[in-house]
Amino acid sequence: MLNAKDAIKAQSHPGTIAICIEIRVGLGMLRIRDCGDGIPADVLPKIFAPYFTTNESGLEIGRYMSRMILDHLHDHIEANNVGAGTEIVVSAPALI
Repeated sequence: MLNAKDAIKAQSHPGTIAICIEIRVGLGMLRIRDCGDGIPADVLPKIFAPYFTTNESGLEIGRYMSRMILDHLHDHIEANNVGAGTEIVVSAPALI
C-alpha cells in the first residue's frame, strides 16, 4: 500500500486507494487499487523480482518477500494496470 500512496502523492491531483475483499467459490481475493499513473509496461513484469526498484532509496524487498511467502503457501499475487492506476490482487483458497 505504500507504493500506491507514493504513486498518488506523485500526481498533481488527489487520488484514492480502494481495498476490496471478495469471496468466490473456493477462492478469497484481496484487491488493492490506486488511481496513480500505473506501472510502465517494461517494469510491470519485474516488480516482484528481488531488489528490483525504480526508487532512489530502499531495497524494495517487500514485494519479493510477499511473493515468496504466498508461493510457499500455494497462494498467488499479481499486479496489473487497470484504468488509470494499478491493482494488486492476492488470492488464496477460501476457508469458508
